[in-house]
Amino acid sequence: MRVLIRLGADVFVNGNISEYIVERIRDTMKAFYLLMKSHGIVNYKVFATSAMREASDGEIVCKLID
Repeated sequence: MRVLIRLGADVFVNGNISEYIVERIRDTMKAFYLLMKSHGIVNYKVFATSAMREASDGEIVCKLID
């Protein structure tokens, strides 16, 4: 299962991740968490594109969804 959030649409234009995109990330992560929990998955990895690394607020966003 995949959800395209399009971080680059904000990052490569404004240099940071908008509050709207942050909320989409949080909602998506919550949905995946609940799916994994219902299937008994306890170990997982999360990946992001270069947009997250290049965003001026990328580390802050990662901590918000941790």
